Amino acid sequence: SFLPLQAQDYTHDLTGITKVVLSVKTNVNLCAHEEPPFLIPEAENGRRKKPKEAAGLTSLTSLGEDNTNYGVEIKQEGNQLIVTGLRDRRAGRLVIRLPKYLNISVEVLSNTNIYVEGFRSEIEAINRTGNITLKNITGPVVTENRSGKTLAVFTEINQASPSSLVTTNGDITIRLPPTTNVTIRSQTPRGEFYTDFKIAVDQKRESTAYQRTITGLINGGGISLDIQSVNGNIYLRKLE
Repeated sequence: SFLPLQAQDYTHDLTGITKVVLSVKTNVNLCAHEEPPFLIPEAENGRRKKPKEAAGLTSLTSLGEDNTNYGVEIKQEGNQLIVTGLRDRRAGRLVIRLPKYLNISVEVLSNTNIYVEGFRSEIEAINRTGNITLKNITGPVVTENRSGKTLAVFTEINQASPSSLVTTNGDITIRLPPTTNVTIRSQTPRGEFYTDFKIAVDQKRESTAYQRTITGLINGGGISLDIQSVNGNIYLRKLE
């Protein structure tokens, strides 16, 4: 029988770290917290740990070293913490908690989902097939989604750097506070752009069959927010 090792949280010191870079094949949740360390909380992870019989042994089927006991390899490269998931998409969801001002980049390599909540920092999220959900964020944000829905809920828009949300096959839904100052540039080659904001649209907008580009100002304009859905709709809503 395979008995798990004693359950416990995994923590990692983040002194000198300005960005966490993740590459996984499973569902991943990244949640902000007020504590300083990197945390994989045992109580929130449904992953089976390494069998007790495997203590001190190396897995030949994992393309890396499981130095967390959660099927994850962690190593530091300069000011970046590199986090690599060693298990396939059938493994349980990976939940990680990080300080809210830490920049993050997450890439999912299989048919699974990305969930990010509570960060006031730069966020990069890339998914091949699955959904991207970003909640209670400020950005700047860069998302790329080949096939799946993207949801981004901003508590405010960081005016220091632009944001970009792109999907090939799937809808994009964005929620912004009603008083947000932002300049919108959208492309929906095979979809529609719906909003309840009053947007001062540039009348020189492109409307060819291949572009369907709209540029406009919300509340006088501000930092750029680029939104592109090739085969889907864009829904830009006021945050209630």
